[in-house]
Amino acid sequence: MYTLKAFGRWLFFFIFHLSIIFLISTVSLVLLLGDRNSTKAVIDDSGVYDEFVDAFVLTAANESQGEPNSLPFDDPEVIKIANESFDSKVLKSAGDHVLDSVYDWVEGSKDELEFEINFSAQVDKFIEGMSAYAVNKYESLPPCTAIDNVSATVFNLTCQPSGSSAELIRQYSKDDLMQQDFLNNPVLSDETIFSSEDQKDDLEFLPETYRATRLLPVICILVIFISGILFILLHRSRRRGVKRIGSDMVTTAVFIALLTLVFGFVLPHFTDTFSVQGEGLPRLFNNVIEEFLQNLDIVVINISIVLVSVGATVLIIEKMSRPENIYAEVAKKAGLSSSTPKKSGKRKKVNPKKAPIQTSETKKKARTRRKSKKYRKIGL
Repeated sequence: MYTLKAFGRWLFFFIFHLSIIFLISTVSLVLLLGDRNSTKAVIDDSGVYDEFVDAFVLTAANESQGEPNSLPFDDPEVIKIANESFDSKVLKSAGDHVLDSVYDWVEGSKDELEFEINFSAQVDKFIEGMSAYAVNKYESLPPCTAIDNVSATVFNLTCQPSGSSAELIRQYSKDDLMQQDFLNNPVLSDETIFSSEDQKDDLEFLPETYRATRLLPVICILVIFISGILFILLHRSRRRGVKRIGSDMVTTAVFIALLTLVFGFVLPHFTDTFSVQGEGLPRLFNNVIEEFLQNLDIVVINISIVLVSVGATVLIIEKMSRPENIYAEVAKKAGLSSSTPKKSGKRKKVNPKKAPIQTSETKKKARTRRKSKKYRKIGL
């Protein structure tokens, strides 16, 4: 029986300890990803909307390096035109629209994931800016000679071909730009991202998983409560069981907070092991991940502080409820002490002259002898 109780104490204490770790993890994820506004704030704070165009141009320049018919993405003027066409506010509005559609789908407001973003106005502005760029560059070039190679695109001309004009260059530049996949189809929707219904069907588990994840903190709290009560009941001393529960809650929360502080804020300042290497879009993706992890670390530390407070409260209550003498009950049962409260050891001082003594004898009053005149004269 003793071995069975000992195994039960170990099992419930292990479940209690493990549930605290799961509680901190699930509550942190639910608070950060369970609310669409928190997710929007994390993405916005990462700077993805402000740096997206520069990152996209840099990635495109690296991928098209050495290709003769590519756009001059390394030209600062081209980067300026792209930033003016695709403003960060427009990108943020588009990103918020996609997030709202995703959360409406996983929360059950919509049966299917549907969204559509139209960048037609931004694409038209970019094409007009790039055609004006091509014309300005064309007008600044000298006329071509017989030995010049004019087989390049309008954006990579080194001289003015014979028979060409500014309007012809403008039209050619627009035709070249419209051959780009994104510029040719400026509408971004769920149909363009998921090319087939099978790809959409692969994500059907997300709504149920999202709703189940939101219930995990409640389940963890119930498991912590039940396992803690059972551990206390199986303990030889209920008071020691309560003390063990409170101290374990404090130590576990402090350990998780310190571990998060070291790996989340200290080590990243000395090493880049936890970062994604690269430039352009990979670097932008890394910024979003870093911002998410930093917010997650802050939430974990705050939850750990709350659990430390709860554990400390349990220890304080256990301390205040202790008897003055832990052997008082044993002494009472053994007959070595009384349950009646002790009287104060201080005694009042009694004046014996004022003692209320009663007697039947009459008290004779002492007679005072009168002094004679003889003795009075000599001062006696």
